Amino acid sequence: MAEKRVVHIVDDEETIRKAVAFTLRTAGFIIETYASGPEFLKIAGEAEIGCVILDMHMPDMDGLEVQAVLTQRNIDMPIVVLTGNGDVALAVQAMKAGAVDFLAKPIERAILLTAVDRAFGRIDRAESRALEEAEARMQIDVRRQNIWHRSRRKLAECG
Repeated sequence: MAEKRVVHIVDDEETIRKAVAFTLRTAGFIIETYASGPEFLKIAGEAEIGCVILDMHMPDMDGLEVQAVLTQRNIDMPIVVLTGNGDVALAVQAMKAGAVDFLAKPIERAILLTAVDRAFGRIDRAESRALEEAEARMQIDVRRQNIWHRSRRKLAECG
């Protein structure tokens, strides 16, 4: 599972970015901050896989649009959505689009840490599934090779 726990914070409010970054940094996370959705999307394809803390209400591009672009680009990072408004319809949209959690500002430390832990749990499960699939493919390949070698030996004995 991932040793390095990177959290990408995307929020147009500098005070929120700094407060969330401080909270998560003191909890042991590596933090990257972005002042807008487009700023994050410029590097998202090459960014270290991690959790994305994403503000819903930003001037250039809202959080749902950022989430949609990440999905279109097959960038699979769990998202924790932040909003200053407790908009239930928006929360439902974000969750249907795959967000791990939806948090209202101001954010309590314990709730934020729980949401981020849940996001990294999703990454860990995905990595574990990928490892299991790779091991299964290797076992299938070994079995195919064994069958092929046995078949060759049988042919040699008969021929």
